[in-house]
Amino acid sequence: MFKQRSHDTHYNTHLPLIASNPGQYTTALLGSSLMERFKTTGANLSINKNPQILNLGVSGDKIQNVQYRVNQGLVDALKEHRQIKLIYVQMGGNNLDKNGLRKEDVESYGQLIKGLCAELPDAAIVITALFVQRGLESRVIEQANNGLRGIAAENGCEFLPFGD
Repeated sequence: MFKQRSHDTHYNTHLPLIASNPGQYTTALLGSSLMERFKTTGANLSINKNPQILNLGVSGDKIQNVQYRVNQGLVDALKEHRQIKLIYVQMGGNNLDKNGLRKEDVESYGQLIKGLCAELPDAAIVITALFVQRGLESRVIEQANNGLRGIAAENGCEFLPFGD
């Protein structure tokens, strides 16, 4: 799904970054603001001092926005970096509402992960849990995370829970 900021960040920041640093990255962070914020709010964290970590987060991205970036050549660009062995995926929080993730959102998430696994078979993919959000009941987050846990299991990925 097109979103101007996703489009602009993909073409003006992420693709040039990938192309200009061949052989540098071993880990990629893919998703929404929780990844992108490592570069802004978390600018002083040690993660930003590691040149092997590629941050591909875009604030406000929904699952479908991440899929848009993948469809616009993100995975093709990553395939040129065969040394990427670990991809953390944090998305879906912007799709949540009081009823949780819609069935279509879970399906989109699963399709995106299945595609990543097929296109980047040498990379371990870690799906990170969704965080508690103000205004949403904990059961909504738990239910969504159970869906993500299932996607991880179906695709041979790891699921990284937070909390308990």
